[in-house]
Amino acid sequence: MLAHLKHIMLLLSLIFGYNYLNIVTAAELPTTQHQPEFLSTEAQNYQKYCALNNGFACGEDGTELFQKCYKLNDATSCGELGTLLVLDHRSEAQTMYQKGCDLNNGFSCGQLGHMYFDGKIIERNTNKALSYFQKGCTLNDKFSFEYLGSMYWTGNGVKQNKNKAIILFQEGCKLQNGDACDSLGHAYLIDDSIEQNKAKGLFYIQKGCELNSGNACGRLGSIYFLGNEVEQNLIKASINLQKACDIDDGMSCFILGMIYMKGENEIEQNIHKALDLFQIGCDLNNGDACGKLGYEYFQGNNIKQNKTRAIRLFKKGCKLQSGEACTSLGYMYYKGDSIEQNTTKAISLYQKGCELNIDSACFQLGGLYYLGDGVKKNNLKAAINFQRGCDLNNGDACAFLGAMYLKGNGIDKNISEAVSLLKKGCELESDVACDYLK
Repeated sequence: MLAHLKHIMLLLSLIFGYNYLNIVTAAELPTTQHQPEFLSTEAQNYQKYCALNNGFACGEDGTELFQKCYKLNDATSCGELGTLLVLDHRSEAQTMYQKGCDLNNGFSCGQLGHMYFDGKIIERNTNKALSYFQKGCTLNDKFSFEYLGSMYWTGNGVKQNKNKAIILFQEGCKLQNGDACDSLGHAYLIDDSIEQNKAKGLFYIQKGCELNSGNACGRLGSIYFLGNEVEQNLIKASINLQKACDIDDGMSCFILGMIYMKGENEIEQNIHKALDLFQIGCDLNNGDACGKLGYEYFQGNNIKQNKTRAIRLFKKGCKLQSGEACTSLGYMYYKGDSIEQNTTKAISLYQKGCELNIDSACFQLGGLYYLGDGVKKNNLKAAINFQRGCDLNNGDACAFLGAMYLKGNGIDKNISEAVSLLKKGCELESDVACDYLK
């Protein structure tokens, strides 16, 4: 859920200043006698899915599922076969889930709805997603309740209705869906759509974690780290974040890595473990983990310097919407450090970093517009970016904007605004701002 992402970003701001299957096509299904061949990689992926307590056909191979689905009309096997295909990003999963749903297998309906909602394997269609989620709910599919609840919670594809979402989360949680429990717990903790109840919130988040929800374990870890809802306990925080990381929650791997990198109170600094966690998080497509690992390779303080690898990691992190990674890559392009110098690319990357709320990116972008370096000089754009950087508590951005107001340089002169900005910049330890105030 979007609320979970906002929660994680708040945490970060407070912490740190497939081999393919050979299978017949849908048109051939009614008459074919051929069976699909499943390669060893897929068996391993499926066993991993099974090990995460999702419980679908542990130990059964694809051929056996195919026979049960199409010769015996076993709806459960159709759903299980669809899951196996999804793990390999195969669009044929749609056909399997459709057959299972037509045979009133709620899980198949829910997963087909998820395919339509996600839009990564088949074309996105929220109306079809809504329809399949609704049918899945009528068939008591625990996943459908959570999926449909999330749609109503965010208003994505339907008119937002948080009260309806909460009812759906409650039903999903009763059916032992960990993500539904987590969403329900989060609502009890912070949302005004339901009477806030800290004890209930923590209960449902804990239950979600016990049901192997990576979101729930990550949230519980952050709660123990921040100490807002409970007494701070870094040991419990690290245990829950580690569990979330083990359940393939990349953000939790990143946060735990930062905790070990810094070392605090009961948690002893462990650079090697931190770097391993950043690698795991990056492999799980967490952009911030890629960016941080890239920074370590760039600096070469805790690991052998390798700027070529740093660039690859920054590129991956930026693609995954890590503002820090975009900003670092922009710096390398601007300086021509281990990569061909390209101010135009640097500006584009600083722009993206600023849009992702990286204060230094806004400051650097403002400076380039102010100087006309690689871009046409534009004091108004410079002031806009300095203002955004200052709002994000970059002291130098406050200082430069204050100086522009003080001198009326490209913007209307305003002494009181200038003094206010320079004071803020000095409080943020900008030497430039402090020097102006002397």
